[in-house]
Amino acid sequence: MPNTRKILDVCFNSQSGRCHYCRTPMWRGSPADFATVHAISLASAGQLQATAEHLIPRSEGGPNTAANIVAACRYCNTHRHKARAALLPEMYLRKVRKRLLSGKWHRMLLTSVESG
Repeated sequence: MPNTRKILDVCFNSQSGRCHYCRTPMWRGSPADFATVHAISLASAGQLQATAEHLIPRSEGGPNTAANIVAACRYCNTHRHKARAALLPEMYLRKVRKRLLSGKWHRMLLTSVESG
């Protein structure tokens, strides 16, 4: 069985470092560096850490395989599972995108700050 971290690395790279749901850039290394580059607080950076999101939750028998894992920011991953019953991935994706358009999601619009 593949290692979850290795699967997350592959997903993170294939998704160009962006969350599967909200498409916001995520980090896999240093939260401090990410916060500096994007001019956000460490707390905000913490919400954008890349996590392995199991499309079918492991608690419901979902496998720990590449076909069942996408990279999602901590914010999107934890909010999907806060509900009594997690929405199906497709329904949750639509919910997140709709809330983003109306300004009712995490509101972290990132810009890179040039150094030097």
